[in-house]
Amino acid sequence: MNKKYIELLEILCCPQCKSDLEFVEKYYFNTETEDELLRMIKGKEISGYKCSKCSLLFPIIDEIPVFLLDKAIKLQNG
Repeated sequence: MNKKYIELLEILCCPQCKSDLEFVEKYYFNTETEDELLRMIKGKEISGYKCSKCSLLFPIIDEIPVFLLDKAIKLQNG
């Protein structure tokens, strides 16, 4: 588990609802998307920050956490 990503949890919150986030180390993203950035991670196991309240996952792409709502991955089972 990457320590720098875990340390970010102390200062970050969900951009939509302001709830706490949890670090997800392995999430397999395989959803069809038209978004160019999200297509880069399709079919790959990724890490990210999950908001259980909103059921959104904010992915880490090329070691950069992406906290844009239009790039968030909607999770089926929270």
